[in-house]
Amino acid sequence: MALLAHVGRQCHRTIYRRSPVCHMSRLNVRCCASAASKDASPPSSSGSSVRGLQLKRALPLYKSSTDLNALAEAAFKKCQMAAGMGTLGFVGVILAASSKASMPMLAGMGCLAMVNTYIILEVPKRAMRGVAMKQVERLVLLPNVAAGAADEGTSSGTAVERLRATESLEVEITSPNLIRRIRLEPTPSAWQGTRYSGLVADNRRSFADACRHLNVDVKGGECEDQELLDALLSSGHVLSEEKIEIRSDIEGLLRIPLESGTPAGASLVQVQAADEDQYEPPDFAKSTPASAIESLGTRSTFMGMAIFMLGVAGCAKRALRGEASDASSPTTPRKD
Repeated sequence: MALLAHVGRQCHRTIYRRSPVCHMSRLNVRCCASAASKDASPPSSSGSSVRGLQLKRALPLYKSSTDLNALAEAAFKKCQMAAGMGTLGFVGVILAASSKASMPMLAGMGCLAMVNTYIILEVPKRAMRGVAMKQVERLVLLPNVAAGAADEGTSSGTAVERLRATESLEVEITSPNLIRRIRLEPTPSAWQGTRYSGLVADNRRSFADACRHLNVDVKGGECEDQELLDALLSSGHVLSEEKIEIRSDIEGLLRIPLESGTPAGASLVQVQAADEDQYEPPDFAKSTPASAIESLGTRSTFMGMAIFMLGVAGCAKRALRGEASDASSPTTPRKD
């Protein structure tokens, strides 16, 4: 019996060592041991000298020199001119068809004229407000330490290293009609904090990915610290919090009504990669906000000119038809 028990134990050990469960257990033990050794290892001499950003007051990094409000006013004047040309064009079409068209058809043309005026005047205004949300007028780093905190000295690291070493950072992004305040945190690494931290995918958006939906014209603006701005725009810090405020200190076409609430597409945190794949923006929205606003005015002008030329062609055709009918009609002799 003792011999049979010994043989059974040997067979059990052999089967267990060759099983996948044993290999997974050994792998987990090795990973935990390597992670523990990394955490227990002292910091390197290069990493110890790099200290994160400590801001006691707001640090303006960027200011744009593009005035989108002026561009929007100029583009809307083109839209108004296009609406006037479109109305005249529909009047010409209605006059040209008045001799043969029925009253319901003429009434339908009048409704089309009103719809065309609404499209030319209102749709570009809404599109301008949406495009203006992408423009960055000012970018400011907000304080992350108390004003009376002790100064720990300067850091010898580069802007990228100092930004990477910063635990928490708050950024204020001012657009022509919005103010976004975003809190950035470093991406958690594997085995950081708890044993299983890092095994679950962090689906929070990085700031570099969010900046793809913003327009920061570095060449056409004023920059206080170019190296720090480039490091921030390409930062891997994730967006943990976001507060959006509709600006009430502006007037003009780009102002968002306060009663309408936060418009769709204003949040940089809630946009996911799946939503970006499903939605394909129009061609004019893929360019810079300034170019997109100018394109809206130009498109409206072409649309109004096309309808105006159609009305002119209808009136000219009616005039030629009237002259032809007068020439073909016989003249009656006058009686003395």
